[in-house]
Amino acid sequence: MGNQKFYKDAKIEITITTIICNYFKSHPNSILHYFCDSMDLKQDYRKRLFDQWYKKFQTKEFSKLNLEYQIQEENINYNLGFIFKNDCYEMNEMIENINLQLDEFTSLK
Repeated sequence: MGNQKFYKDAKIEITITTIICNYFKSHPNSILHYFCDSMDLKQDYRKRLFDQWYKKFQTKEFSKLNLEYQIQEENINYNLGFIFKNDCYEMNEMIENINLQLDEFTSLK
């Protein structure tokens, strides 16, 4: 499975980006947080795919923040993504708050 190639399915891209756009129309002050599943070690591929979709549909209305998070005992890097509206949140504030929350999470382990 590690060498399996993925094919591009335009329907998946359209479906996911439509869901995200509709979500922000209904919840404009929200922050969309997602992580790329690492169960099959394809998290880097998934991150790149979301990055491509964001670039393709990017507007000045939104920002996207990518963070890599590692739990020492697991030895796996988690790719975390955050999409938010620029008129609701500032990038530096987002980075600071997310890092604080990740530090809290880590200290609980």
